[in-house]
Amino acid sequence: MEWLEPQRYADALVLIGGKGGTLDAWFGALHDGLPRLPLGGTGRDAETAFKNTVRLWELIPVPGISKAQFEALGCEINSEADALRVTTHLVDNLLVDTLTAVDSRSRGTLGTAPSLFISYSRKDAEWVSRLRTLMNPLERSGLVSSWVDSDIEKGLPWEPQLLQRVEHSSAALLMVSPNFLNSEYVRTKEIPAFQRRLDAGNFRVFWILLETCDWQSVELLRKVQASDGIDVPLAQCRSAADSQCRLIEVVSSVGRWLDISQRTRTSNQ
Repeated sequence: MEWLEPQRYADALVLIGGKGGTLDAWFGALHDGLPRLPLGGTGRDAETAFKNTVRLWELIPVPGISKAQFEALGCEINSEADALRVTTHLVDNLLVDTLTAVDSRSRGTLGTAPSLFISYSRKDAEWVSRLRTLMNPLERSGLVSSWVDSDIEKGLPWEPQLLQRVEHSSAALLMVSPNFLNSEYVRTKEIPAFQRRLDAGNFRVFWILLETCDWQSVELLRKVQASDGIDVPLAQCRSAADSQCRLIEVVSSVGRWLDISQRTRTSNQ
């Protein structure tokens, strides 16, 4: 059922009306532990999902919100004012609270998950956003915890936080481009640290080529096999769909290695 695939990368599921597929989506979200917010007043599958959620509340509540808050989604919608009232409650209250609760729960799980340090140039931030979206299912499952410099805690010195992440990560993913190679900090701080970790063992370096550049000038990149084809950089793919498929393959290979690595460490303890 191809319509279920996109929700693997979502943070919550809002259901409106629907017939057949919408209810399947609700069951899928229930199975995956995704927050489920059906607008019961829109009828059909959404109404069924709403009633089932209420019925199962004591066993499987929606995290972060009360049953009374949730039940407000079942109000009849007979006018634009009704619709505005329900959607305002949904967006301003329920989504904020349930996503905060899920994020908090996830942080508790990810504290023990293998950590992936993503090294990149901020000029290539759009690629990082796409990559982290694809990693959402792995993160929700507790298989990996990704980290980028935008996750640095505000109000504290940034460099000790970054270097600590480098030293304690299970792997690094380098997003290579002219911008990446032109970053003095990447060349003089991050790459040497990755090389030391790699030489010490129990650490893996993955890298992908975003744009044509002189990556051969970096010894680490020459020594480590790229995680994706380098004949055609990602930015030069024929379509966004092609580059997305390649990113999915990279995420899958990273996830498999981290999972195997974690299982090996656990069995050796």
